[in-house]
Amino acid sequence: MATGGILDTALSRLFRVDWPFQERARVGLGTETAVALDRFWAAPELAGPSAELGLPHRTWQEVTACCARLAQTPRQLDEPWVRAARLAEAYDDPVAGAVAALYAVAAWEGALGDNLYFQPWQGHHWGWHVFPLSLARAMMGCDAVWSAEAVADRALEFVESAKGFPLNEALYQPLADYAEVQGRIQRRLNACVANLAWDLRASASGGGETFRAELAAMLWTLGDVPHAERVAGDPAYTPPLTLVQDVVEVTMGRLAADPFLQYVWLELKDRPPFDLRGHKVLFAAINNVYYGTGVHQLEETGLFSPSRAYARALIEHFRGRVSEAAAIDLEEALEYFRELMGMREPVFFLRLGVLYSLVIAGDDKTRRDRWTELAEISIDIMERSVRRAVFQPLNNALDLPLAYLDGASDASLDAIERYRCGALAYWLAVTAPPAEGDPGLLEEEGVLLRELRGARFIRLLPYLPAHYRRHGF
Repeated sequence: MATGGILDTALSRLFRVDWPFQERARVGLGTETAVALDRFWAAPELAGPSAELGLPHRTWQEVTACCARLAQTPRQLDEPWVRAARLAEAYDDPVAGAVAALYAVAAWEGALGDNLYFQPWQGHHWGWHVFPLSLARAMMGCDAVWSAEAVADRALEFVESAKGFPLNEALYQPLADYAEVQGRIQRRLNACVANLAWDLRASASGGGETFRAELAAMLWTLGDVPHAERVAGDPAYTPPLTLVQDVVEVTMGRLAADPFLQYVWLELKDRPPFDLRGHKVLFAAINNVYYGTGVHQLEETGLFSPSRAYARALIEHFRGRVSEAAAIDLEEALEYFRELMGMREPVFFLRLGVLYSLVIAGDDKTRRDRWTELAEISIDIMERSVRRAVFQPLNNALDLPLAYLDGASDASLDAIERYRCGALAYWLAVTAPPAEGDPGLLEEEGVLLRELRGARFIRLLPYLPAHYRRHGF
């Protein structure tokens, strides 16, 4: 199995974030699905591929082992494998169809071997227009949305990097096919986001137990202090649906990189007033275990959970009273975080610091000093990020300490202005306001313009521009 191939892309997500396969991973392949899989491969026109599979398969271990074996076995790719991929797209048992499509993709990858991502001038392998497409469609058929999205995105990115793109007419139909699948995926995700947003908004209004504090904690975590405080502090206020929908949408884009936000959502689990588990597509992603940030590494040690301490203290703060236990956990989390991680994860450190200042009471001067210190940290993070072209989505989290500065203080206004200018640091450097009477200004401008026209801009992009990618880089 090629690392980073289509099969690896699918299997690395399938049992982690797609609810149909999460459920079946616990209970097994299931008799009905196993029988449907046997029936699929019993078709006479699929006799050749069926002979390679070693059926019957009754467990997921047998399924994944077969995929790995097919992906490592060279073969001559013939019409029956294409036929199998097409039939899998709309099979009467959707899960069996998705498994059959996985087998077809594995056989295709085995046929190409190390040439899977080869982009010669005469065009890439035709299988890129068939097998990943059929797999994405089959996965959508059983609501495995996240894996379908990853497969379609990976395949489309490769197809678009073909020589001659976008002028190659041979790519028009495959691109249209992938666009159709991506449209289905996006419509499904949009519906899931809208449904969850509707329930979350409804749960933040009315009497009885509500999720007002949790919604306020989400908004605060994303840097929207005014809305957070109004949602928590004004029971008569019902937040607009568009605001709540934005929270859900941003959450789904940030989950893997923001454990603090994820743990706020996890505090809604298995509690009224609505069942978060009932939103199966999104809950599978919310409840997943992610890796990749320093905070995730700390969580993995099991020594303490900064994300849980943060989420519980923040929610209790918006309920009006932070318990002694939650305050102690937050204080310990901040100390451990400062010692073990520090400014290697600056945004998380800042959030913990701001929350600690809210929760742990002090005299007015101490609190003002804390807000000033935290504002300086925000300014420093902003300036360093912009100057180094580290434009990760901060979602206004750096705004948090500035919301609590003394508005009547000249020092506070100066901090806010320096923060605003920090976001413009690079652009003010390359297109600085004219300085009258500076004899070296013209020469400096020439140097800056040469830098601007150079390759530095590439660092600002998540991937190379299209005019680079079309040459196979």
